[in-house]
Amino acid sequence: MSAGGNGFIAVNATEKYTLPDPIIFKEQAAYSIAVFHQLHCLYAIMDVYNQLTNPEPELISDPAHHHDSHQDGHSHNHVDHCFRYLRQSLLCCGDTALEGQDPNTDALGTDGTGAVHICKDFDVIRSWADSNRIVNTKHE
Repeated sequence: MSAGGNGFIAVNATEKYTLPDPIIFKEQAAYSIAVFHQLHCLYAIMDVYNQLTNPEPELISDPAHHHDSHQDGHSHNHVDHCFRYLRQSLLCCGDTALEGQDPNTDALGTDGTGAVHICKDFDVIRSWADSNRIVNTKHE
């Protein structure tokens, strides 16, 4: 689900926008698009979960999101960051779709089936990120 360049884009004239300090990459101001950072964190948590629940080597790691600083697995601090970051992202997005009864059980509860969500078109986001990427790499 990652974009080319792993969701990192170059931004010119950063002073025109209200942005945090940029990541300086090859003398350019670079930024990460949040949804790709969020997906990276989700995959990092999934990798650790798979390591804990299934020791089969093919499930231990999802190479689709690795980069040099995380090649040897996900540190406790990285996964902790990811949980906190995803919590913040969920609160920020605040999906208010109304979810009803889980149709697969008589127990009270919901699995979200049938709820109508108003979503952004991820294909458009990924396409824009691909066309504005700072590098030609992609986690694969």
